Amino acid sequence: MTLIDPLGKTKWVFIAIVVIVGIVVGGGVLLMSFQPFEVPRDLVQIPGSKPSQQVSTEELSTEGWQTYRNDEFGFEVRYPLNLLLEAPHKC
Repeated sequence: MTLIDPLGKTKWVFIAIVVIVGIVVGGGVLLMSFQPFEVPRDLVQIPGSKPSQQVSTEELSTEGWQTYRNDEFGFEVRYPLNLLLEAPHKC
């Protein structure tokens, strides 16, 4: 007499689906990790500057800039008082 386990087939199908989904998701994450990330230039604008203007750090004076310091994560950022950050508008 042969015993047929109806849940045995279902279990293997479920495992196969989980493995296939894992491979697809893992491949997508791997692919995205190799893509370079760039901040769009139109997100950061300093009033009075042109977006295409190249500024050399040797010419830039940071006198009078504010400093943001985060001791918990151990970093600090200096920024001008008139710095404006704008998110792109999505329609």
